[in-house]
Amino acid sequence: MRLVRQGRSPDFHSTASRCFAILHPVKVVLAALASTTRKHVASPSLVPLRGTRPRRSIHRFDFRVRGEIAPRQSGDQVAGRDHAHTANGHQPMSSENLFGEVIYTYSRKQAIDDGVLVDLSRIDVIRQHWKAPMACTSTVWSIIEQALETEGQDLNGIAHDLSHMAKLAIRDGRAVEEVFFTVLIVGTKHSLKLHIGPGDRAEPVLTLMLPEED
Repeated sequence: MRLVRQGRSPDFHSTASRCFAILHPVKVVLAALASTTRKHVASPSLVPLRGTRPRRSIHRFDFRVRGEIAPRQSGDQVAGRDHAHTANGHQPMSSENLFGEVIYTYSRKQAIDDGVLVDLSRIDVIRQHWKAPMACTSTVWSIIEQALETEGQDLNGIAHDLSHMAKLAIRDGRAVEEVFFTVLIVGTKHSLKLHIGPGDRAEPVLTLMLPEED
């Protein structure tokens, strides 16, 4: 008996030919588009950002204001203040010209020389307790002088009590610039305020005063 291999019908071949004829142009077009995209579009990581420079720290920011001529920068070195001009030729507002010309100033040194403040840093105990210079108002100093008239009282002991109670208030409180505390001087309670602020050369200084004083 002779085996005859069954072949596919003519209708199947004609249908396949028509499908190939329809899909082949679509395949050619898609391949051409993919080739064009790869040829003309660069990778985003390879496109440099205009005006950017590498920095050593990611926490530094460069703010630019529209309409302002920004100075050239090199790394993290910022150009001087003399080059920070706006587009209309005027210098930007600063703290020096914000309120105009200074008419009169009264320094801390002048206040100590005039007796408005009394320098407490000359006391040994004060220098041991505090690194920053300390002074008190004339009203607080009058309280200290009155206590010194009592027998058995000395300046170092009173200064120690003042410093100890102030440090306890600083430890227990959350104030940043000033702290209120009460101290017992010769059997009398006195409410005081310790303030920290800038001195004549912007250094931190301490001032001891009454609560209502400023």
